Amino acid sequence: ITERVQTQVAYEESENRYRAMYRMVRLMADTLPDLIWAKDVEDRYLFANTAIREKLLKCRPGEVIQGKNDLFFATRERESGQQHTFGEICVNSDEVVKNTGKKGRFLEDGLVRGEYLALDVHKAPMFDENGEIVGTVGAGRDVTNDIKIQKALEESESRFRTLANNMRDVLWIADVELNPTYVTPSIEPFSGYSAEEFISLPFISHMTPKYQRRFGGLFKRMIHAIK
Repeated sequence: ITERVQTQVAYEESENRYRAMYRMVRLMADTLPDLIWAKDVEDRYLFANTAIREKLLKCRPGEVIQGKNDLFFATRERESGQQHTFGEICVNSDEVVKNTGKKGRFLEDGLVRGEYLALDVHKAPMFDENGEIVGTVGAGRDVTNDIKIQKALEESESRFRTLANNMRDVLWIADVELNPTYVTPSIEPFSGYSAEEFISLPFISHMTPKYQRRFGGLFKRMIHAIK
């Protein structure tokens, strides 16, 4: 009886340690702003932190997520009248990771309740003690604003290029040593040089001999003013 009691006590202590460890890992995962999850080999959720439950899956309060897959949550959103297209045109990253047996990085995006969401996703296969794949684990970082900023910069640059390529005046950009790094195509009628040829030459070579002699002093004063 004593041995049986000792075994039971040891088992309970092991269970308590496991539960304490799980609570700690759960708390850590729920504290992070990144989306963290684990799925079985059939792509059904085993674990999902607060971020993915709220931001992507739109779980209901206290909802049990185990055994449900992405399609379940997407279908529920659509049936409730929400725009949900997240992941529809993305590569099936779960299958990629399971088929290759290697971790990967993916950009996954789409609409969640009508709002655009983009995630920088890292996924890896999950193996059992025999080396068999039993699921996947993943983490996703919200890069929606980064993509919006990048798109805005690209659009701004495109507008600048269109304007610069069609203006008659000459506009150029130079580095701190006054060497041109960009010049509008309108430079060619004025100088006979193409834009590429113009910026490949030292800035002083574009000056008349009179201004070349003055350039040294002018350059020093400009550098002093910049500093």
